[in-house]
Amino acid sequence: MKTILDKKPHYVRLVEADSDYSGCLDMAGFSSMAWIVAKIEEYVEHLKKREIEVTDLEHVYVNNRKLKVCFACGKHGEIVELIGVDR
Repeated sequence: MKTILDKKPHYVRLVEADSDYSGCLDMAGFSSMAWIVAKIEEYVEHLKKREIEVTDLEHVYVNNRKLKVCFACGKHGEIVELIGVDR
């Protein structure tokens, strides 16, 4: 599974905010980073092999286009959303 991101490491640094700002969602929601990917099943398989918790794939329709969506939870509680787009 090769992508343009494979050419060199990319890191996302998360830091705790010094303010009371809670993001764009209310307390009933949650925040996550989202990645749009092709062949989402390969990403899910890769994450599971690394023992990363991944939800089941769900189908969502946006603008009459079927998307596959799942969430992965990292060992420190970080949440990443994967959005599969068939091309």
